[in-house]
Amino acid sequence: MSLIKNSKGPENASLWVLVGPTASGKTSLAIELAKKVNGEIVSADSLQIYKEFDIGSAKPSNSQLKEIRHHLISTVSPLKVLNAYEYSLMARAAVLDIISRGKQPILTGGSGLYIRAVIDGLLKIEEHSKAPKEALYSDIREKGLPALYEELKKVDPEAASKIHLNDEFRIIRALELFRLTGKTRKESARTGEPFKIGTIIFAGLYLERALLYQRINERVDLMLENGLLEEVRKLTGKYGFEIHPLKALGYSQFIEYFKKNISFEEAVALIKSGTRQYAKRQYVWFKKDTRINWLEAAGAKAELLTAAYKIFTEKK
Repeated sequence: MSLIKNSKGPENASLWVLVGPTASGKTSLAIELAKKVNGEIVSADSLQIYKEFDIGSAKPSNSQLKEIRHHLISTVSPLKVLNAYEYSLMARAAVLDIISRGKQPILTGGSGLYIRAVIDGLLKIEEHSKAPKEALYSDIREKGLPALYEELKKVDPEAASKIHLNDEFRIIRALELFRLTGKTRKESARTGEPFKIGTIIFAGLYLERALLYQRINERVDLMLENGLLEEVRKLTGKYGFEIHPLKALGYSQFIEYFKKNISFEEAVALIKSGTRQYAKRQYVWFKKDTRINWLEAAGAKAELLTAAYKIFTEKK
């Protein structure tokens, strides 16, 4: 039986937000919370939202998906490039739908920008001309990616400091935003419309680094056992090498293996090290948000569930 019943009006409802780095246990905890309170889960993962990208994105298992209703899992075609603003509209609609049916929405994931887009809002830019992006790709062909990275360092040094100099997608996205709006990424984030909902409560999962890295390595090994290599081969056979989701961790490294640029062992090592680096960046991002109530995730599952439930039901 449900212990919590949300008001059908968003102004009196609550949204629970569960964040943390990859492999910290968000999925299993969110499911247990949802069982406890008659809730439904809204995924905030930039890769799990794509259809067919199952193993490498660490989607919930079929049994988990049957236990609790999930939203924004396997929703978007791999041929589409989804931006955070578009995601935020989908996620907010899902949250309001859950509330309208008297259930508890739980927004969970490790994509910090997606979480921010839902809660705090982002500047809408997709209706602007496509000319800036086309010009940026032209600049890459003529000047090279390093030149664009240097431009980003001048116009938005804070954004540049968080983007690797070889990360073409994020460099283009940050420069496109600046050329469209004249604003830095942080300035643009402040112009978004916050989610109008009664109460939003945040909890974050924390693991000591050595344990987190161990979990990451074990997760990658399990992905390989479950057929990650075959999944990448199937996707590239169907879509080629250039679609956006294939640039993600766990996929791009095997593409380099298929192209014979690296060995299989090197690809696996790069996936593990890249995922560890990604987890570190996730911590840096979330630690800046003072709304998050942190929980040590290494203890017994029952104790963690009790502690998380207490945060979500007692914090204001």
